[in-house]
Parts: sequence; C-alpha cells; structure tokens
Amino acid sequence: INLGDKLRFIIPHCDPTVNLHDRFYCVRGSVVEDEWPIMERSGPACF
Repeated sequence: INLGDKLRFIIPHCDPTVNLHDRFYCVRGSVVEDEWPIMERSGPACF
C-alpha cells in the first residue's frame, strides 16, 4: 500500500452502534488525523 492509494474495505461484521454516529474519527496517539463520514447509517439523527 502506498501513500495516496485508495482502499476498499469489505467488512463482514460491523458493530451495531455504528449506525448511531455520523462519522469515524481516525486517531493516532492523541491526535485526530481525519474524519470519515458514515454514509449508510440509519440512526435517529438521520431523520
């Protein structure tokens, strides 16, 4: 994997609490390096 490569994740199981949040926070140490939107969520904030 090289810097800038696009990855596709195929996740066989996802924690059911993920649908309650709008984004993943990508953290390294104590620094938030990125935020990833959770597109297919169905939690209460969607409505």
